[in-house]
Amino acid sequence: MPMTCSQLKEQLDQQIEHDAFCKSVTVIEVRNRQEIEDSGKIKYSMNIPLPHLIEDPHRLLADFPKDRKLVFQCASGRRSHMAATKAVEAGFTNVYNLEGGLAAWKAEYPLQPFKKNHSPTIHTILDPATDTAQYIVTDEDTRETLLIDPVLDYDPFSGTVKADTAKQLIEFVQKYHLNVTKIIDTHVHAVKLPFHFNSSHPIVSPNPFGLGSSFSRKLSSPAFGPQVGLTVVTLRYTTLQHPQLLTRPFVLAQPPFLIGNNVTKVQTVFRDKYNFEPRDLPTTGEQFSQLVGDGTEWTLGKDIRCKAIATPGHTPACMSWLIGDALFAGDTLFMPDIGTARCDFPGGSAEQMYKSIHTLYDTLLDDTRVFVGHDYPSERPYAFVTFLEAHKRNNKMINEKVGLEDYIKARKRRDDQLKAPRYLHPSLQTNLRGGDLPVAERRTGEIDKEAGRFFKIPVRFIE
Repeated sequence: MPMTCSQLKEQLDQQIEHDAFCKSVTVIEVRNRQEIEDSGKIKYSMNIPLPHLIEDPHRLLADFPKDRKLVFQCASGRRSHMAATKAVEAGFTNVYNLEGGLAAWKAEYPLQPFKKNHSPTIHTILDPATDTAQYIVTDEDTRETLLIDPVLDYDPFSGTVKADTAKQLIEFVQKYHLNVTKIIDTHVHAVKLPFHFNSSHPIVSPNPFGLGSSFSRKLSSPAFGPQVGLTVVTLRYTTLQHPQLLTRPFVLAQPPFLIGNNVTKVQTVFRDKYNFEPRDLPTTGEQFSQLVGDGTEWTLGKDIRCKAIATPGHTPACMSWLIGDALFAGDTLFMPDIGTARCDFPGGSAEQMYKSIHTLYDTLLDDTRVFVGHDYPSERPYAFVTFLEAHKRNNKMINEKVGLEDYIKARKRRDDQLKAPRYLHPSLQTNLRGGDLPVAERRTGEIDKEAGRFFKIPVRFIE
């Protein structure tokens, strides 16, 4: 169905004013990236270039419900009509084509200049046991991919761990031939165990760079320095969609595991709290492949600009990751009807949280897509993304009208009501080790036999 520019403008204005989750209408720009760089874009639009959308609409639109209002837009309306047709064929029921495209829009309304904010493709996998969002973030031109906050399943009653949730990430990566080059944690988590990829759980990815040595050089960027080794193997498999991959070498990859460099502060605090020996928990951050500092920049794929932004408050080590037009906020901002993450953990600070979030408000574009680390709905479905402007207008705890003192009072009032997270001690003791479980202990008097792995729980008697 056609939609006029005036109709779209009215709906976008109404959405940002009244819909804090910005689910009323989604604008999908299908021009190529160079066109966007040259002429700018419609505010609040995200980019999926038409060739990619035609090739795989089911994957690229997978995070949208089938009844979401999708408005496709290009330069004139021709390519967006093709995209809209493809979306209808994929089962979407509320699809529109912007009449006249960008040419008609700019005759009536201003465009937003390009600000090095191309759109990655983002697929969300929920872990309902911990209310955690895991993200698969991809540059479609190269299929280079980041994984953010992968989860390891833990049963506190039986003391067992499994990788079922994380295997969904691996299966998705393998199914769509994505090339994972980094695993990123937003912070030291206290509600979920992290999953990192090792020899037991490698990622098998097609190697687009030819030989393994050149792929290793691709990972060794100036922003991060040397990374990890990769093993190149040849696999025989059949695919109709990607026959050119049949003769390519594959990479059995253990991608580098990144976290903010202030993780060492958190390690120092909790090594004392758990009374660990220095050898049991070094506080150098050596458990991670790379410690990333505030302001570190690199490029995902061909031209998606990435930046690490320190956002302490929940913990000293919290880092938000700006990947193109998408911000992965971890435990800083939660959805607008919830507010922010708690600030009562050791090293946490409501004042720092306030300053961190206002840094985001003051420096990022209003139509930055903000992806949260967790969601805790009571009477609504899970939601994990909205625009930064929606937070500035409508976040119940820290919108633009809330001052520092009021936020600190509101945050403390809420924190006083919260219990310790269910997986607090196992989560911390695994996260602090970069995703490794505790070292196996030996049986008393039988040094050649393992007794198992054990988490420590501090016990306090309260009168």
